[in-house]
Amino acid sequence: MNHSDHARSLFNAGFAALSLSAAATFLSGCSPAGSQPFPGMPPAEVAVTIVQPKTLPVSYEYTGQVAGYRDVEVRARVAGIL
Repeated sequence: MNHSDHARSLFNAGFAALSLSAAATFLSGCSPAGSQPFPGMPPAEVAVTIVQPKTLPVSYEYTGQVAGYRDVEVRARVAGIL
């Protein structure tokens, strides 16, 4: 057995061990059918709403900037309030 075969064998063994430990971890979270996770606790109360189709107005909002065709600067030629 050369170095390449030995490395491949170790990789395969490690991969197999990792796969088995992952499978054991996932399967340990499973419980038998019909078992209750919290015995003695009642189910939680939830609100129920019946969905019905309805016609709503369509509106669109956009954001943007505008720029003038010409930029002008208005200055008073006299002192005081105009």
